[in-house]
Amino acid sequence: MTLFPGLAYPLMRLALIAVGLAVAFGLWLLVNHTRFGMLMRAGADDRQMVDALGVNMRVLYMSVFGLGAILCGLAGVMAAPLLAVEIAMGERILITTFVVIVIGGVGSIRGAFVGACWWAWSTVSAGPTCRRYLPRYCPIRWPTHWRPASSPRASMC
Repeated sequence: MTLFPGLAYPLMRLALIAVGLAVAFGLWLLVNHTRFGMLMRAGADDRQMVDALGVNMRVLYMSVFGLGAILCGLAGVMAAPLLAVEIAMGERILITTFVVIVIGGVGSIRGAFVGACWWAWSTVSAGPTCRRYLPRYCPIRWPTHWRPASSPRASMC
């Protein structure tokens, strides 16, 4: 799909961005403007008090877990066309997820959104910057390809 003259972007990635923004907005609405969100926040802070007020905490926790499972399934469906679907497909982004949570703050949806935007920006801008400035400050002759270990010149790489 052509966004602007000379700027083509895959439609699937635009759909991913749209779905991600819709899910983020929907979660924000759910957590901050519904009774269910109020009970989730209260149950996370003080389980015994919410239980004493008559809320069935087992059902609440089971509902939150179910919502997380639905979101996990949605993420898998959306990522499947772009990534290899395998048993351990989440391990590649696990460290990135923890970094985003640490940057944004645990329990802050707005912070997680800002942290994710910062991480995406830094990841995208780091590649061209490193390719441009790394050879200047680190004058190592990088091999253009790797040779197998059985090759007689393998120790020279």
